[in-house]
Amino acid sequence: MRRRSFLYLLTLIGNTALSAQVARPATSWNPALMQRADIKAAMAQLDRGFPAQVEEWIALTQMPALSRHEEVRGAYVRKVMTAEGLEVRTDSIGNVTGVRRGRGGGPTVVIAVHMDVVHDPTVVGTVRRMGDTLFAPGVFDNTAGVANMLAMIRAMNAAKVVTRGDLIFVATVQEEIGLKGMEYWLQHNP
Repeated sequence: MRRRSFLYLLTLIGNTALSAQVARPATSWNPALMQRADIKAAMAQLDRGFPAQVEEWIALTQMPALSRHEEVRGAYVRKVMTAEGLEVRTDSIGNVTGVRRGRGGGPTVVIAVHMDVVHDPTVVGTVRRMGDTLFAPGVFDNTAGVANMLAMIRAMNAAKVVTRGDLIFVATVQEEIGLKGMEYWLQHNP
């Protein structure tokens, strides 16, 4: 999970730009990225930090996050982004956005996850482990994405990965009831 997520991010950074008119899909994977010292260091950081990432994933899963009630997760995501040095803001409906500035001259890339789940807070309980599998309502959709995003931010910072363009990390609300948080974010962030 951790390697796949980070490799996807590298593909985005290396090959796409977000345009207000058209989002261009990734065109190719550049294996040379894996030879960069900073990328190797970030991958190693993901491996070393994976046990902590799983613990954070469990903690996030156990936070209430029913659509329209993502405040606890939002506050947590904001706290982590701020601690990692991102420029962070929370909009009027609860989306949390963190900007990791690039050095300039490259495309802006947006990485978005949603914080909400479909499960009522009364069913949020203890995450059960069976081998290397976690079981609980909402453990995957999309709590795994939130944990992955936070791990990517930490790994890139720890490895001092420098991008040309800005990376914008967005944790949206109300996805489970019609992508309302993402729609709002796009309307207010052209």
